[in-house]
Amino acid sequence: MRLLVNCPSGESRLLQVDDSATVKELKQELQELEGIPTGQQVLCFAGKDLKDHLTLADHELQEYTLSDEVVLYLNKKRAHPKHIYLVARSRPHQKVAEIVESDMPVGDVMALLVSRGLAEAFPPGTPIFCKRQDGSTVPLKIDPMQSLSNLEGKIKQAESVACTALTFVQAQDGAMHVVLWPSSESSLLTYPVYSRDILPQKLMPKKDAGTGQPFNELVHELCILP
Repeated sequence: MRLLVNCPSGESRLLQVDDSATVKELKQELQELEGIPTGQQVLCFAGKDLKDHLTLADHELQEYTLSDEVVLYLNKKRAHPKHIYLVARSRPHQKVAEIVESDMPVGDVMALLVSRGLAEAFPPGTPIFCKRQDGSTVPLKIDPMQSLSNLEGKIKQAESVACTALTFVQAQDGAMHVVLWPSSESSLLTYPVYSRDILPQKLMPKKDAGTGQPFNELVHELCILP
């Protein structure tokens, strides 16, 4: 079977593989060619993922293709995915969600801000600050080559709070601000993020006070029946 595999690198690999080979064996061959671990590979055909334990013949690939070559698409899964948010200084309430690797360097996050059009180019040696809810900032001694996991450790050490979601924005002076809510200090000095009545909510009675008829029967009688 002739396979044309479109890879994330932009290259297309033309392979000659036996029908009895499993998808796992095909991924092992692609690992040698593309350097992507088999556990992070996702092979797709006609919008469906191929199962590792099945053979290529089991998927009946040739029955659903009109050419001599079966076209597959190779995608790479995140080994340790992490959700972050990017924000433009001019639109602070519009967050762009991104899924990145937890070991992604902080400098790559800064480059991602620029590539998304959310920030201007960061000059070398740009300072990085942790921004609290009250607007105060705490300088972080971290190198741009260090990972997001190290950044979270620095913030936890400075703020005594575990990081669940980080938001990155370029400040007016060009520095990088890592927005963290809530802060161990600022939460005592500012209003809460969410404001709602803490009293017990009113309960809807199960029966109409006048007739004693259950509400579900009353609604059915008034709104559904002719």
